[in-house]
This record gives sequence, structure tokens and C-alpha cells, in this order.
Amino acid sequence: MNRRPKSLGTIACVAAIATTTALWCSPVAPGCHSATVVSASTAAAQVTEGTGEVNLVLLDTLGGPVHALASDGTRVFAALGLKLAVFDLAMPEQPRLLGTSAPLPYPGKAIAVDGPWAFVADDYAGLLVVDISDAARPRVVAGVDTPGRAVDVAVAGGHAVVADHLGGVRMLGVREPAR
Repeated sequence: MNRRPKSLGTIACVAAIATTTALWCSPVAPGCHSATVVSASTAAAQVTEGTGEVNLVLLDTLGGPVHALASDGTRVFAALGLKLAVFDLAMPEQPRLLGTSAPLPYPGKAIAVDGPWAFVADDYAGLLVVDISDAARPRVVAGVDTPGRAVDVAVAGGHAVVADHLGGVRMLGVREPAR
């Protein structure tokens, strides 16, 4: 069963999200300070109807305060402290850090990935665009401030949609500069 439970009850620090590669990644629950990665193939992904309980098998913990996660297959992008970290999860039992960005102005609140770009809702700094084509060296290549706090982001069809705490929903066109 591939459902996202609304509540995980007794599992205090794990909130499970199924990705297209059958990995389970956990954004941090209040009071928790790390991201947890488990494999759906080794985890008993049994959702009990009505209770929201999930049985997961812990495979590894990937360090520090994590504020947001996104995936594009076997890579996971984490707002890890003030950096965007890229992890390779081709072998979930042995996650590998591929690289981290230079420090961002604020801890990222949300991440969306589209091709070679990671879009980071970076709180008071607005929306940042990070080039992830070289996973060992992710780098900020663009950004736009928003009126308040950028708290979420989604990308689709050449557009980034930013949820701004005070400024509402902002629609941005994403274009590569002419070369």
C-alpha cells in the first residue's frame, strides 16, 4: 500500500513520504534534529486503516538540523543547517554525501527540484535557485526576494510558485539567460 499517512502516532520523529524510487524520507518533526532515510523495500510499509501507524526500518541517519527535503530519483536534497546538501541514495543502506552548497542566508524552508535546478524557499531571503548539475558543488545562481518569508515552493512548466508568509502566492517565470 503506497499511502501517505496523516499522522504517525507513536513514531515521534519520523514522518514518511513515498518517492518515485520507493525510498522513504522523513522531514523533521517538531523537536527532532535529523533526517531519517529508510527503504520501502526493506521496511514493512503497512498502514493500519484509520490509525495512521506506519512500521519503518531505520537504515541510517543523516546528520544535523534538517528543515526540508526533496528528491529527484536516487538523490535527496536536504536543507541541512544553512546549506543545501546533496545525498546519493542509490544504495539506501549506505547513503553518501555528494556535496553541499556555500551557506545560504537562512535555513531553507522548502525545496523543489526540476532538472538541473533546486528551488529553495529560503525564509527572509526569498526564493533561491541552486544549480545542482554538479552534485559535488551545488551553487546559488539566482534569487528573488519576496515581501515576507518564503515558506514553500513548487515548480511546474517553467514556473516557480512561492508561498510567502505575508505576500501570498507568487508566480515566477523560470528562464535560462540567452548565451
